[in-house]
Amino acid sequence: MHNSLFYIVLMIGTPAILVAIAVASQERWASTIMAIVYSAFNVAFLWILPLVPAEPKLGPVYYPVTHMIPWEFPLLLVAAAFVLDLILQRTDRWWPIARGLAGGLAFFVTFVAVQWPFADFLMLPAARNWFFGTHYFDYGTRPTSAYALYQFFPRDRSPAMFWRGMLIAMLLSCGMMWIGIRAGRAMQRIKR
Repeated sequence: MHNSLFYIVLMIGTPAILVAIAVASQERWASTIMAIVYSAFNVAFLWILPLVPAEPKLGPVYYPVTHMIPWEFPLLLVAAAFVLDLILQRTDRWWPIARGLAGGLAFFVTFVAVQWPFADFLMLPAARNWFFGTHYFDYGTRPTSAYALYQFFPRDRSPAMFWRGMLIAMLLSCGMMWIGIRAGRAMQRIKR
């Protein structure tokens, strides 16, 4: 969550889906509701799956597992979705391209501002509990891996490469927001 590739991949589809359904539904808080449902669903898996006993039947087993391993803690999309809903409510009369630029920029900046420090927190011993679930590793995780040792190694080889990637992610967010707005308007015209 501290490299540009993470944000590039996330911005490829997430803003488009959130805004397309929000525009099509015409619900004032559609993006926020979707983000809350996503978070609740993922947190439920995080908290319920470790209660079920399980053991690996395939090898090699690098990490001992006695219960089902849940997904990781969900991304903090709620704040970015809330800001997106505010932007969509205030820009209803704008051209789709201007609305896409404003929404995409706001979504990207808000998401990075919330997720970046949270990713720092997830690396700390305070997050290694049942609530955040950072202490769960599947049987294929080597105990000597950077992931199991809570170590971070930047993938971007230089600051210039990182900032270029973040610029690409921001532009993708704006572009996908525009596509989502167009798709939402097209869905509004569908009649049964």
